[in-house]
Amino acid sequence: MDAIPIILAKNKKTSYDLLLFLARRYNFEGKIFGIFKALRNLVHGMTNIDEPIRLLEAMKIEEIKANAKVMKEKLKLYNVT
Repeated sequence: MDAIPIILAKNKKTSYDLLLFLARRYNFEGKIFGIFKALRNLVHGMTNIDEPIRLLEAMKIEEIKANAKVMKEKLKLYNVT
């Protein structure tokens, strides 16, 4: 789960539909929702993440907050922010 934000921030051609399907299939959609919201605030230019966030909100998925401080440190470590 720790690598997901780094991979999403570095890869601009992410299949969010597939990622959301897998998240629902393996019951971690709340965690991915928290990661998406934190990434939107931490990484500039992540406008393509707005649609998956709206989809998760429409499905009334309860967000599990991601630790933004730790995520920011890891993104800096991998030269993303």
